[in-house]
This record gives sequence, structure tokens and C-alpha cells, in this order.
Amino acid sequence: MRYRALILAVFIVGIFAASVSAASLTDYTGRLRYASAAANDLQKSLASGPVGKEAEERLLGMIETSLPAQEKIDDAGTTIQTDYAWLHNTIREYRAAKDLEVRRKKIASISAQLGAIEQSVNELVAATGTGPTKDADKEALEKILKRDEYKSVEPQESPLTKMFNRFVDWLFKRYPRPDIVPAETTGMPKLASALQIFLFLAIAIGLGFIGYKLVPHFAPRFKKDGSGKRERIVLGEVIGDDTTAHDLFSEAEELARSGQLTLAIRKAYIAALCGLEDRRLLKLVKYKTNRDYLFDLRKRDEIVSEMTKITREFETHWYGAKESTREDWERVESLYRQTLEKAEQA
Repeated sequence: MRYRALILAVFIVGIFAASVSAASLTDYTGRLRYASAAANDLQKSLASGPVGKEAEERLLGMIETSLPAQEKIDDAGTTIQTDYAWLHNTIREYRAAKDLEVRRKKIASISAQLGAIEQSVNELVAATGTGPTKDADKEALEKILKRDEYKSVEPQESPLTKMFNRFVDWLFKRYPRPDIVPAETTGMPKLASALQIFLFLAIAIGLGFIGYKLVPHFAPRFKKDGSGKRERIVLGEVIGDDTTAHDLFSEAEELARSGQLTLAIRKAYIAALCGLEDRRLLKLVKYKTNRDYLFDLRKRDEIVSEMTKITREFETHWYGAKESTREDWERVESLYRQTLEKAEQA
């Protein structure tokens, strides 16, 4: 609820006239995504221990510069006033905090709130593009209510009870009970029946365990297959299994030729990481940060220097406010080639 209230407070509709100084919704959405990614990176880094002052201030600065305290957003002739005073106040409290646990809670709060705002903005952009009507909303609601999770179902037996009942039925069909008139019994017939059922159940469990141990030896196809393809995700970008570092760097060169130098530097950094993974020098994991990859390479003296430089170039141009130039791209291109050349030697 507090996130919803925060989102409503951020998107307070101001005047309904276009302003020359207002930012576009597309530009604002991109900066919000960068700020949310930086907060998420800092949260993950703090989870493993204290973060260096330089890296910490760089990520905090990216959040502050991406989302000013007050800003006007122009969306199809409507001006929206944002209020991120709470964000800048929380960052000041984060810097003032000395205790690591307090800092973790502060950045976790920032990351969660920015994630909620980003989701709301994405929904706003989608709604602006589709322009649903009341009839469409009603139809969508009816479809949702028809889903299986909203249907009421009668209580059912547990899977274990069903399995036991099927086993008992199969047992009595295979070994039918004799059709005789039961004589008057003495003792405790109910206890005898319970012990009989318990015996059948113990036999079934024993046979199942023996089968579980023996089947893989005679049928290797039942063994767990650990050779499945692993999804590779770097900086939120999904990389295909057949995509190589050379393919990614070719895309980076194409971006550089078209003048998109910042995107080219980002793609070159991803290509360097993939090239190192192809040579089994590190492993790409969805939730790893840039610092995690450098930590994995700490014992690789022959390539950690170049990889540190290319990481710094990527962070400066992607998270920072520095404008990328042709010289910056040529420097990153040279670092990429040096990194992979030394990786081949390693």
C-alpha cells in the first residue's frame, strides 16, 4: 500500500499545457530504469559486505543525477510533475549512516520503491499506447475471473491418500478376498486390519526404494541430465546459446559506426565477459555485479588489469553523465582486444 501511495504522490498531475523545459516520457523512463538498475547493483554489492567508496558514490551519483528532486514530464500534451525529494533524503540518510545493516535497509527500500515506480511507469506507457476502453477493461476483467485460480473447487484427497487407495484396490483385485461368512471373532480385529494395511504400505515403500536405486543402473536415461543449456544473462540482456563474443563485438562496432557510442561501449563490455566465459575464466550469472566478475578474476594477474580498465570505462559512460566520444570508443576497443589476447594465452 505504501508503494502505491508513493507512486500516486510521484505522478501528481500539474497543469495541462506543454512546457518547453519538460522532459519526454521516453527519456524519463530510460533514466528511471538506469536509476533502478544502479540501486539494485548497490544492494547486491552490499549483501556481500562493505562496498568501496568510489564505486558506492558512483552508483549513488547515478541515481541522484538520473532523478532530480523536482521535474516536469511531458506526455502527449499533458505535463506531469514528479517529486523525488524522498529519494534524495533517503540517500542523505544512507550516507550519514555508519552501520552497514542500516545502509542495507536504506538501499533495499530505495531499490524496492524505484522498482515499483518503474513498473507503474511501464504500465502507464503501455496504457498510453493501447488506449483501452471501458468495454475492453470489462472484457479483460471477465477473462481474468474465468481463470482456474479463481474457480471454486471441491476439497480433494491428498496425493498420498489417492496412491494408497489405488494400491489397496490393486492388491485386493489381484488377491481377492474369499467370499465366506465371517465367524464371530475374538480379540482385536480392528488392530489386526490396521497392522495388515501397515504391512502392505511398508512393502510398497520398500519396493519403491529398491526400484529407485536399481532403475538408473539399467536405464541411464532415467538419470538426471545436467547437460541442459544454461540461460546467459548479462546486465539484463539475454544472450543466445549460439552467440559468440565475436558476434557481440561486431554489434558493438556497428553501433559505434552509427554514432551510438555509449551503447557500443556497453556491448563491448558484455562481449568481453562472454569471451572470458567461453575461455572458462569466469562464469556468467544473472545476479552477479561488475565487481563480482572482477573478484572472480582476482587471481588472473595477466588479464585483471585490462578487465578492470574496461569495467571502469563501461561504468563511467553507462552510469555516469560523461558523454562518450570516438576516442573513448577506440580506447575500449583496444582494451577489449588486449583482454581477449591475454585470455587466449592464459
